[in-house]
Amino acid sequence: MSKVITFSRVFPAYHTRKGEPTYFVEALFKGFPEYSADEYTPLKSQPWKDIFSLLPVAIGKLSEIGPKYHTIRSGKRWKVGDKFSPRVWSGKPYQSKQIAIAPDIEIKKLWDFEIKKNGFYINDLPISPDKLCDVAEHDGLDYFDFQCWFQYPKPFSGQIICWDESIEY
Repeated sequence: MSKVITFSRVFPAYHTRKGEPTYFVEALFKGFPEYSADEYTPLKSQPWKDIFSLLPVAIGKLSEIGPKYHTIRSGKRWKVGDKFSPRVWSGKPYQSKQIAIAPDIEIKKLWDFEIKKNGFYINDLPISPDKLCDVAEHDGLDYFDFQCWFQYPKPFSGQIICWDESIEY
């Protein structure tokens, strides 16, 4: 049985871009190894077809959005080989039904991820700003939005949950 990971469709209230679309759903499809942009449309016939009414951009604009290869979650409850059900809220978060947006996805890689007052760490090693740019991009954000999302320098401890075998940190 897979665990649920819910992805936000808009930036949270504390973010400088609050309420704007994140385009995480579109980026997720580009980052899932089983899918390509050509396979995006046929997914409409699947049980998770309801998600298409929630997408903020036209499918034709999919080429403008970069792929999302991982997500970062607090805690340390995930293991390589676990599967997750990617979902979004149908309306207001925590007050509406969740919608599965794709079949269950297997976790290929994990890294511990921390934010301390003096920087960002992967597996207890400090990471450079260049490497942080890579982490942010693979997470579907730019460098600035990534720092705002995690409210740097607010402490954080969790995991990078990756479904793409080619990513290395």
